[in-house]
Order: sequence, then structure tokens, then C-alpha cells
Amino acid sequence: MLMSLLGWQRRLAIAAIFFQSTYAFAGQLKIDIEGVTPGEGVVLVAIFPEAAASSFPIVKNENGIKLLSLDGNKQPLSTTVTLPNGNYAISAFEDRNHDGALALNGPYGSPSEPWGLSNNRKPRNRGPIFGDAVFSVGDGQNTQKIRLGL
Repeated sequence: MLMSLLGWQRRLAIAAIFFQSTYAFAGQLKIDIEGVTPGEGVVLVAIFPEAAASSFPIVKNENGIKLLSLDGNKQPLSTTVTLPNGNYAISAFEDRNHDGALALNGPYGSPSEPWGLSNNRKPRNRGPIFGDAVFSVGDGQNTQKIRLGL
């Protein structure tokens, strides 16, 4: 009887560890997008984990980058995702020409579609890097407000 009781306790402990490790270290990230012109296109959002920092803000086939397509006609524009705790950066833009890529003025020019980053930081005289937009997701509710503009 004692041996069967210990087996049951062991299975319960293993199940508890599994569920705790799966769900205990995740947070909800609410993303609010401002500056969207209704009827102009969808808003494309890329959430980069720190492991993909070297490619930010360009989406490459790297594991962990979460891509979202939001209907620009819905106001206010907001979405919530669940992410493991860690450091992230977000790039977003309003895809007015519906080609899935941020339109630029010339081959190395400035963006011609409204865009934004987490922390609402837009560096001048250079492209953005992960460090410009990095923020932390912890347990519970986290929020990032991103203002799109030229």
C-alpha cells in the first residue's frame, strides 16, 4: 500500500512540475497601436525575442519571431499575446500598398509608410536596433503602446 501511495505522489509531483514550468514563466503582452489611418491597410507587427536581436527590425526565418497581421479598420487597434518571460522588441508598420514589406523612399531611404517601435523610439540618421526598442515581459499583464508615423 505504501509503495502504491508513493507512486501516486510521484506522478502528481511530476505533473505539477510540468504544468508549473509550462505556464508559470509567461506573461500577457497587450499591444496598443496608435496613429493608424482606417481604410489604408493592415498593420503588420513583428515581436522579436532577444535570441533574434541580430536581425531586428528585419524579419528573417529565425525561430521565435511572432508575426501578427491586424485589421487597420478596427479602432482602437489592440491585441494581446502570451509570451515567455524575457526581453523583446517590436516593430510595426501600416502596410498601405499591401506588399507585406515596409516601403522605402529609394533603396536606402526613409520609410514611406507609417511605422513604429516598442518604446516609441525612432533613431535619427540610422536604422533602429534591438536595443532601441527592447522591453521586458514578466509574469502577469504587460503593455506596449506603439505610435505609428513617418
